[in-house]
Amino acid sequence: MPMKQNLYIRLTGFKITFILCACLLYGHSALAQTGTFNRIYTIFQNQCAACHGGAAPSGGLNLSGTPAEVRTNLVNVTPQNSAAAAKGQKLVKPGQPYQSFLLRKLSNGYIHEWDGGNLEAAEGSPMPFYNTPLEDREIEIVRQWILAGAPQNGTIAAETLVDQYFTDGGLQPMERPAPPPPDKGFQIHVGPIFVEGFDEKEYLLKYDPDFSGPIEIKRMEAFMNQGSHHFILYKFTSNSAANNAGSGLREVSLFGENPLLGNGTNLVCVWQYPEDFRLPAGTAYFWNENTIFDLNYHIPNYSADLILPSDVYINVYTQPSGTAQKEMFSDLLLFNSPAFFTIPSGVHTLEESIYNNQQWNIWMLNSHTHKYGTDFDIFRQSGGGPGEQLYEGWFDYNYCQCDVGYYDWAHPPVRYFEPMYNLPSGAGLYHRATYNNTSGSTVSVGLTTNNEMMITVIQYTTGNPIPYVHVAAQNTTYCSDAGEVQLELSPETGGVLDGPGIAGNVFVPALAGEGTHTITYTYSGITAEFEVTVAPPLASEPVQQTDATLSVAQGYDSYQWYLNGSPIADATGNTIQAQQSGAYTVTYTQNGCTGTSQTVQYIVSGVNTGTMPGNEALTVFPNPATDAIAVTYTLAAATPVLIELYDATGRLLQTPANYGVQQPGTYRQQLHLPDGTNTGGIYFVKLTIQNNIYAKKVVKY
Repeated sequence: MPMKQNLYIRLTGFKITFILCACLLYGHSALAQTGTFNRIYTIFQNQCAACHGGAAPSGGLNLSGTPAEVRTNLVNVTPQNSAAAAKGQKLVKPGQPYQSFLLRKLSNGYIHEWDGGNLEAAEGSPMPFYNTPLEDREIEIVRQWILAGAPQNGTIAAETLVDQYFTDGGLQPMERPAPPPPDKGFQIHVGPIFVEGFDEKEYLLKYDPDFSGPIEIKRMEAFMNQGSHHFILYKFTSNSAANNAGSGLREVSLFGENPLLGNGTNLVCVWQYPEDFRLPAGTAYFWNENTIFDLNYHIPNYSADLILPSDVYINVYTQPSGTAQKEMFSDLLLFNSPAFFTIPSGVHTLEESIYNNQQWNIWMLNSHTHKYGTDFDIFRQSGGGPGEQLYEGWFDYNYCQCDVGYYDWAHPPVRYFEPMYNLPSGAGLYHRATYNNTSGSTVSVGLTTNNEMMITVIQYTTGNPIPYVHVAAQNTTYCSDAGEVQLELSPETGGVLDGPGIAGNVFVPALAGEGTHTITYTYSGITAEFEVTVAPPLASEPVQQTDATLSVAQGYDSYQWYLNGSPIADATGNTIQAQQSGAYTVTYTQNGCTGTSQTVQYIVSGVNTGTMPGNEALTVFPNPATDAIAVTYTLAAATPVLIELYDATGRLLQTPANYGVQQPGTYRQQLHLPDGTNTGGIYFVKLTIQNNIYAKKVVKY
């Protein structure tokens, strides 16, 4: 079953050896200008134009003309470097910094290798070649200028924020996820987009993936900053619609750039938080070679005064065109009358019917409101009203399978139908949303969280349904020494199971071997896939001891400490403060495997000489000592006795006496401390009387 999603909506050397360098500082009398490109132009004049100027500029790139001439020489110009040109890159591709050869050449390690920051050998050397590299701040300004559409004039919004961020600091960027292997897919990266504290921005960005032919998409995994409102992947319906959209970031507004008003796009997928989105077997998104996307990112920054550099990464997993039997569609079902979408103060409900003019085989239902939403229900229509309930906004379908007692508008539940739910043509749906408007004034439809929306989100195929084919296991990771794993198959019989480690209808980790494996189950020409990882057994970690602090290596998924074989309550971290004498171990888990540490003996020091429980008295003399000590103890009753000598690390040195049961009385045992050099230090005498442990610290000169 796919992981939980949030929102899915539809609406209608040169060959450029490229030596950006300065053999000598080159001055150019530019026209007086202000703006971001003028700042970049000045950098080029100081750092690059001495080599990239004159009658024969290096690599054929002239950066010594007027600002307008320099921009013309960069924007949408194919690199002379054949390796870069073969990738479809331009020197500067407005809106797409990671398809801009200029930025990659200037990177100097600042641009991540997965964004092309590490040049291939055929792409030449980083630039400037003879001059000092650009500062990170300068490289970021270039990236933001390209992301903004590489404008000739004006100061882009990000310039001031970048300067502030590099001067005063801000929130840390999110951790960079690895892209899919090249033979399995690709990664889309949007950002960083800088947002100042207590601000909220929403942008559209045209993105050309430059496909060489049609492909199918079977899985997409999104990674984004915590707190992001949403990221939407739209697909332009035609080249003319794409051409009508400007390059670079376009800020969304209610009556301007707004996909809700219809801008020639269809939805592909939307997320409000990081999720891995896997389509059912036999279905896929169909993308042709001319596909161009419109990416929609809504970013609130809840920090009061820290700038947020926000990013989105989408890992796209592909399969050859013609593999899937059905195309997956995504639709947004809006409240039909936005002019009547008004929510007065207090509790208010909106509801209406939805009609379908073809059969829908529903795979997913979801909902979307803003912060005043308190419930959202979706029904199969019956007589113009609600019939069979298909979606309950208070119900968690993916985790607890229970009514949680409230509607989480920021993370609304997602219901998947496996097998798909068949809704005949004309049957229709009915959706109903409830709001509690606490603003004190009427709220209407809008883009921010202070406005409201009512959206039913649906993913479906059309026409006759295909069989539901599925393979899975209880976990996705198993230890190599685990036993047979029972697989979940649908249908249970009649299909062909294949893959490493398959023996009959079970998966055997040891047979598959360590690594990540793909298990397939094929039925009626439809192949379902399941990825399972076999992890190596965990080594027995040593326990480090510093006084009473015991610790084991960090980085495992979970820990549990034990004393004399019994679990210690609430001891579930990688460190523990020992409170009692005894044998300590810890188990730890990772990737489905459980390891057990080496055992460490800990002896509590500082037991007072004198009467112990039951009148047993323990004395050690002399203390400090040089070679031998006398251990004296008194028993009040017949008791099993064990005497042991440990060094300061808890290593057992001697077991001089194991008397079994001793009668009441006073006993004396002589112990010899270790001989030789460097044997001075701290030792412990451990006396075990029945189940009680007592200890004395001994200092040896």
